[in-house]
Amino acid sequence: MSSRMRQLRQKQTEATRSTMAHSHGITPEQLKQDNPYLGDLARIGPLAMAAGVVLFVIGFAMTGADQHQRFYFSYIHNYVFFMSISIGALLFTLVNHVARASWSVVIRRIPEFFAGSLWMMGIAGLPILYVVLTGSVEVYQWVDVAKWIDAPEQSLIYNKAAYLNANFFVIRYFVYFAFFWLVGRGLLLNSSLKIDKLESIEDKDKALLKVWQLSAPGLVFSFLLMTVFAIDMIMSLDPVWFSTMFGIYYFAGAVIGFFSMMILIFKWLQSTGRLKEAVTVEHYHDFGKFLFAFVFFWGYIAFSQYMLIWYASIPEETRWFHIRQNADWTPLSWLMLIGHFALPFAFLISRYIKRHNILLACGAVWMLVLHWLDHFYQVIPEYQRVTGTPVGGGLPFAITDIICLLAIGAFWFGAFLVTAGKNPIAPIGDPQIAKSLKFDNVKV
Repeated sequence: MSSRMRQLRQKQTEATRSTMAHSHGITPEQLKQDNPYLGDLARIGPLAMAAGVVLFVIGFAMTGADQHQRFYFSYIHNYVFFMSISIGALLFTLVNHVARASWSVVIRRIPEFFAGSLWMMGIAGLPILYVVLTGSVEVYQWVDVAKWIDAPEQSLIYNKAAYLNANFFVIRYFVYFAFFWLVGRGLLLNSSLKIDKLESIEDKDKALLKVWQLSAPGLVFSFLLMTVFAIDMIMSLDPVWFSTMFGIYYFAGAVIGFFSMMILIFKWLQSTGRLKEAVTVEHYHDFGKFLFAFVFFWGYIAFSQYMLIWYASIPEETRWFHIRQNADWTPLSWLMLIGHFALPFAFLISRYIKRHNILLACGAVWMLVLHWLDHFYQVIPEYQRVTGTPVGGGLPFAITDIICLLAIGAFWFGAFLVTAGKNPIAPIGDPQIAKSLKFDNVKV
């Protein structure tokens, strides 16, 4: 092909992209008429949080003293599930600021609300702090190593005592929730709301530049604290076991949960007449692309973690997988491989699926269920190990799993609504909002 032809082809491609980039969308002025507020829906936030507390009390009372141990494992399972979605929202918002992305601006306020309410989940985690501070080994065995019978395992835990102790656990707990408040509420949400109210374009640009600059270190520390959170809440349930890849494994699942929830949240909002013109199939298409990418990434990390532990064959490491590949847990292990990776990989690879809102929403529901089961797979086997529960009776689902799902879910969503309040659910004053409203996935 001659240079003349190459230049002509390039000009045609650029013209096509320019035309497509402005082929649809609304203006920032029209966005303000697209019902960008929750309105009366935000009022149920305090009621939802209160309902979550009531459900927790009822569930704890219903189980009886002999079942409180199982209740706590159910609580941890569901707590880390909802926390993962909010952490995914925090990381997504920070990444978009670091990249200075414009496509996501119109949908960014919803993850900002989740990031801004993340610190409130520290209240929901108080029952876990209570278990640690009371010195009960029914959940986290490292809180009182002397009660262990197996002397070799005791020596392994003593070597980790500088990290695995109740006082340091509490310090870490308050550090990462204070940080989540500082970054999620202070840097991301409050700054975004402030930019909406600024009049001068210069002031808006300066405020946005400051958020961009602070988001880079915020992203680094958020990743580190997310890893600490995953180690504290999940990995330390078996204090002998360790995996250097567990933090990134939790991250991969968190992003899957976040994008699945985003698809459903915006479907819900649009069904109530909100942002019907502002959020288009192009934005859903990108949600689908991110979901597909992280389904693949989760599969890669899950395989890598398993392969390295299998290859090294160190008893302290292989014990975690041993219980999950025998008897009751074998079907769920296969479901994780097929249902959490193979099937959604094949389903989401299609461009048509990613641009079909109903099919994409069905895929999002499926991934949320599998994400919940993934945390069940991580947490509940430790209950069997700690209690010495006989295997062979099938997966140990309990009513407490559902009670805690409803209780923490109500509190979590209520915190989101309380944080949203009367604020617009789209950053209507952001300098990049016009580009986001005209966003188009170019098909070459």
